[in-house]
Amino acid sequence: ALGRTRDEQATGALAAAIDEADGLHRLLDTALEISRAEAGIGRDQFARFALAPLLEDLAEVYGPLAEDEGFAITVDAPAGLVVMAHREMLLRALSNLIDNALKYAAGGATIRLSATRSGAEVALSVTDDGPGIPEDRIGEAAKRFVRLDPARGGSGAGLGLSLAQTIAHMHDGTMTIGRADPHGMVVTFRLPIASD
Repeated sequence: ALGRTRDEQATGALAAAIDEADGLHRLLDTALEISRAEAGIGRDQFARFALAPLLEDLAEVYGPLAEDEGFAITVDAPAGLVVMAHREMLLRALSNLIDNALKYAAGGATIRLSATRSGAEVALSVTDDGPGIPEDRIGEAAKRFVRLDPARGGSGAGLGLSLAQTIAHMHDGTMTIGRADPHGMVVTFRLPIASD
């Protein structure tokens, strides 16, 4: 219909309907991913892999976009730090966190991807140096369909952090959200280190 009409109002209405349909499709895809992860679907695809190359790949993929938005992406992860995880799901969770930082850390300059060992766990973090989330609203951030600043607009539905949290739980891990020092936001996954 969009290709056949020459009416400007009809073209605008059809384009808006297509955008809305695309947004609903993304929303349903994310909701389905959350349901699948909650049900443990995909655990049969867990594999051992090192985190440093994963984080470096993410930095390389997001580097040009981050640069366009005024950010540099840095990676701090020791070689040889290995987890047993669903690589694609972990990539999706971390991608959501980087997307959030690019959207909401206005005024910041750096997004830091890091991994450190802490006992039998690995702490995997995405940290930005933007304004962060007010302390009294951090608890709401990972709730489904919650957008802490709807005035910013955009196409998000408030499912990104919820999906990331569900992916952490799928890996028998946890996700925490906090304020970075001196300002900004840090989201940390704590996942079991792969046994030898």
